[in-house]
Amino acid sequence: MNQYSQQQSGSMIFVILIAVAMLAALTYTVMNNNSQSGDITDEKLIVYSTEIEQYGSELTQAVQIILDNGMSESDISFAHANAPSSYGDETSIPTTYQIFSVDGGQAGYRTPNADISSADHWEFYGESAMPYVGSERADLIAVLPNVTQAFCDVFNKRQDLENSGTYPTDTGTCFKANNSERFDGDFNDTPNTLSLTNFPDTPTFQACVQCGSEYHIYSVIYSR
Repeated sequence: MNQYSQQQSGSMIFVILIAVAMLAALTYTVMNNNSQSGDITDEKLIVYSTEIEQYGSELTQAVQIILDNGMSESDISFAHANAPSSYGDETSIPTTYQIFSVDGGQAGYRTPNADISSADHWEFYGESAMPYVGSERADLIAVLPNVTQAFCDVFNKRQDLENSGTYPTDTGTCFKANNSERFDGDFNDTPNTLSLTNFPDTPTFQACVQCGSEYHIYSVIYSR
């Protein structure tokens, strides 16, 4: 290689190094600006909505696995090492009853995503009869409490529910974390009902509901 070719090769390497450095600087600036703004795009909220919908399906399947294995609806347990103790002690409950056991429902135990919820845990209740779902008996539901209003809007839009500042309302349970209402095998014989305002006249298996200034998402995982 002659001297000219060496100089040309060295210049090209120098240009490439500058381009790489500029790209790294641009990437850092964009990421830093995004982290400082704290904004969550609608596209990301749609991804989160899909994850919530899929988790509802996973939990529904887990319940069905337990029932198909000969257990009753009252045997179903949401005990887990990371769950509130009011769901029971997983070491003293048969694993075949447990939603989150590989011997039971085989569902994964998840914690709320801090981008969309301020809650510490998912909750599971058998206290309410959901709109147009099953009979008038209480259904088994999974609840993601305390989601943001922005996420509530996106989630309900995907469920074909109104989202222009009006939401399905829950004036009874509010679906808050409540030790006395967490599912322990007993269903409420006189279940709470939700206001049918802003619900369609069809079974609503998933929705974001408003209670005062709070927003909570429910998924029916076993209808009765």
